Amino acid sequence: MDKQQIRELLDKIGIPCNIIYNSNKGISNNNYIIDNRYILKESYDLHFEVINNFSFKIQEEMNKFNFSPKPIYIDTERGIFLSEYIPFYKPVEDITYLNIEKLVKILRKLHSLKIEGPHLDYEKSLDFYRLILPVKDRIYVEHLEKSPLLSKEQEISHFDLITDNLLVDRNSDLKLIDYEFCIYAPKYFDLTSLLFENNFPEFIIDSIINAYFKEDEENKKFYLDNKDEYRAIADLYWYHWAKARYLTSKKESFLNISIDKKNTLFTYLRKKNQNI
Repeated sequence: MDKQQIRELLDKIGIPCNIIYNSNKGISNNNYIIDNRYILKESYDLHFEVINNFSFKIQEEMNKFNFSPKPIYIDTERGIFLSEYIPFYKPVEDITYLNIEKLVKILRKLHSLKIEGPHLDYEKSLDFYRLILPVKDRIYVEHLEKSPLLSKEQEISHFDLITDNLLVDRNSDLKLIDYEFCIYAPKYFDLTSLLFENNFPEFIIDSIINAYFKEDEENKKFYLDNKDEYRAIADLYWYHWAKARYLTSKKESFLNISIDKKNTLFTYLRKKNQNI
């Protein structure tokens, strides 16, 4: 969209504006800040990024607890999402002890929500991305694709818990943004993504796990016993997702993600002496 189209859209929904500027061009979206009060997101590729009513409802609910900016408008056909803009917050650079507690509160609330929405079919979704790839680039690991962990109870998952989607202010208060990938996924899939998508040091990973499973030693033990397999399941999925995105967009960032996921997946498989 150009600025004139944005003004026409805002006029249509009754929001006056003076200043519009393009804040950044992410790997998936264009983002425009409007009068330092609103942020408008426009997806590049609706084949992969789907702005949907489910994500709107989730963000709406999370805003009630002051965990996310308020969503304002959505156009699913055009891939447009308008929400409140919160000045003085910026993407997290490092998770510290000061904001782990708030982070865990946000995640536990998100994972406890009960809003009707789509459920992840891991094998079907994996095959969707895998079939975009040349045969030589496809990876099949039967014991991961058939893992009992994928049969666990499903919970609402953010599905993109990178630090760019965690905003922090100077008082270490956190907000979670960008819910468009939200889906019901097997329990702890989201926690695993948070822990291993962000290059956290081991002591931060341990601290997040301890806080997330506080006073729940049984489930903490289960997760610790299975976290490497959870990570491998996620790596297998995100490798094919990123490689498919690279082949369709030619953006180096997706290629780098695919390389990273393939490397960590193969490290796991070598430890397990599995044949690929």
